[in-house]
Amino acid sequence: MAALVGLLSDSAFDPETTAAMALAFDKACLTIAGTQQVDVIKEIIAKRIIALARAGETNADSLSAGALQTLGLDRPSPNLASSERGI
Repeated sequence: MAALVGLLSDSAFDPETTAAMALAFDKACLTIAGTQQVDVIKEIIAKRIIALARAGETNADSLSAGALQTLGLDRPSPNLASSERGI
């Protein structure tokens, strides 16, 4: 999540949106686990989640799916349900 936090320094989101963004990032990262260039991919995911949130998306599943679609991956990992974080 450090990639996401580092990119948020010039952004302001409400606590609920920030929590949804963190959950989306965690979900997307579970999907890419074990791939090469993980740090680069995490940065791409973080930037896409931020862009989607700036555009008004606040649903963690939609944020995660949108970020993964950027990478050509259509299915986010079901291992981290939104309910696990209370979102």
